[in-house]
Amino acid sequence: MQLKAVLDYLFIEEVEQATKSGIVLPQSVTHEWVVGRITDAGPGKASSTGDIIPLPYKVGDLVLFSGNKAMEIKVGDVEVKMISAGMVFARVEE
Repeated sequence: MQLKAVLDYLFIEEVEQATKSGIVLPQSVTHEWVVGRITDAGPGKASSTGDIIPLPYKVGDLVLFSGNKAMEIKVGDVEVKMISAGMVFARVEE
């Protein structure tokens, strides 16, 4: 089974976060604000006239979002978080 994002929803895979010295921070420390890579994005949100407003994000973008408001989805061995595009606080530049 494969899931495909619809409307303005994003599927995001968490990216490990580490300190400058290389210590990987556990999720319990970073759960409130999470950095993740978009693995799938819906086409956008419908306007009041029915036109689709495209999302400002694309697959592969690194973003900062609220981890405690994301829905966790597991399909097979893959675990992703699902959020609405409005829950993204920033795009992370690498």
